[in-house]
Amino acid sequence: MKEKLEKILEEVDYWKDDLMIRIRPTGRVEIPPDYPVERLFQNLRMWEEMLSVLIERFSGDTLLASQEVNNKCNTLFKVNYGALYFGLKCTVISLFCPRT
Repeated sequence: MKEKLEKILEEVDYWKDDLMIRIRPTGRVEIPPDYPVERLFQNLRMWEEMLSVLIERFSGDTLLASQEVNNKCNTLFKVNYGALYFGLKCTVISLFCPRT
């Protein structure tokens, strides 16, 4: 995943640098007629798709990790609650039903 993000960042930097040199001191952007604007738009669409896939994958991994932690906590709670319940029950029984 990191490699894909770095690749996107490199391509974005390339386009950013290429477009920055076309900004004049007046603030006007001068793009020649043969500039590959369509290729830039294609790259933008491709980056959007790649980022969407990476976000979905990251979200799924995060959700799965959270569910695993939640399941572990739930199991620990049940074990601790069961031990506490069993301990209290034994204490109450021994108070009211002493063994002689």
